[in-house]
Amino acid sequence: MGLVGTGWRSEFFRRVAEECPALISIGGVLAHTEGSAARVRDVWGSAATTSLSEFLRLGYDFVVVAVPRGVAGQLAAEIVRRVPVLLETPPAADVPELQRLFRSLGADSPLQVAEQYRFQPQHAARLAVVRSGRLGDPVSAAVSAAHDYHGISLLRAILGTGFREAEITARTFPERTMASYGFDGWATEPAERTSERTLAQLVFDDGTVGLYDFADEQYFSPVRSRHVSVRGVRGELTDDTVRWLESPTEPFRLELTRRQPGSDGDLEGPHLDRITLGAEVIYRNPFAGARLTDDELAIATVLARMSEFVRGGAGFYGLADASHDAYLGHLVHRAAREGHAVRTSRQPWSGSAGLIGGRDG
Repeated sequence: MGLVGTGWRSEFFRRVAEECPALISIGGVLAHTEGSAARVRDVWGSAATTSLSEFLRLGYDFVVVAVPRGVAGQLAAEIVRRVPVLLETPPAADVPELQRLFRSLGADSPLQVAEQYRFQPQHAARLAVVRSGRLGDPVSAAVSAAHDYHGISLLRAILGTGFREAEITARTFPERTMASYGFDGWATEPAERTSERTLAQLVFDDGTVGLYDFADEQYFSPVRSRHVSVRGVRGELTDDTVRWLESPTEPFRLELTRRQPGSDGDLEGPHLDRITLGAEVIYRNPFAGARLTDDELAIATVLARMSEFVRGGAGFYGLADASHDAYLGHLVHRAAREGHAVRTSRQPWSGSAGLIGGRDG
């Protein structure tokens, strides 16, 4: 693959390539500055250039575009004419640009978007429980696990709402917490910091309800945890606890359990092996043995799916889905800013065949 960008997110793709050489290799990197290109050549050991035409001449199965949202869509639109593209989220910075990009490329462009959250092992296991039918049809879900379009994507995948219209209410407020871990590592002195917390309710036209709750600190803080709950007609999932009725007099409760070798004298090596629900394997790590975090495992899954896509396989998160999740995220912030409910309207992608919209998507 080719990689456009050398920043924080690009490092995730590099680590996956290092841990899973049989899955992917980086054939070339397009950098913004010559200094960044030199660092890639010296540290990553990959070919790097600041020239788009020189970068494309190296030839790839696909190109990952991982640059700021203000330029990502335009650059992807130029590259996708030559080679399939895996575009980092979100595909554009605002709603008008989302609309322009979709009208320009359409739903059938050889482009997928690198939305990884539903492929994180714990979320993938929860989605597998929902799709198994144990809970019955999902009627509501609450996601407090990721910001904006990431959280919205999980909600839509759980509820199976597709591109249905919705009414959205939201509010934001400051939330105080202790500084702990962040982009620059651990805090060295005790100190408070304030992050913005957003609460939103999305009521879809099919009657399902999505609750969104997120504060910036949840990505890093050890005392601001992440949560997912799903209520179905027959049961409920709360984080890793699954409850359901086999009959009116037969309730069951099981836990999603990780098998993670490498501790307490285990010499198999530190990695996630599988997640089970009782005796049933709900998620099996396709990259077992690789020392990857859950987020990196999700990115590896996205890269594997992209490799299948360019060989004629099915898409997994196209421009229509990515645009809709970003659009709903913008409306959440608009509802909070304006202080009243807002309603979705039909968008250029609304008639598309979504890839995460159905109960089995």
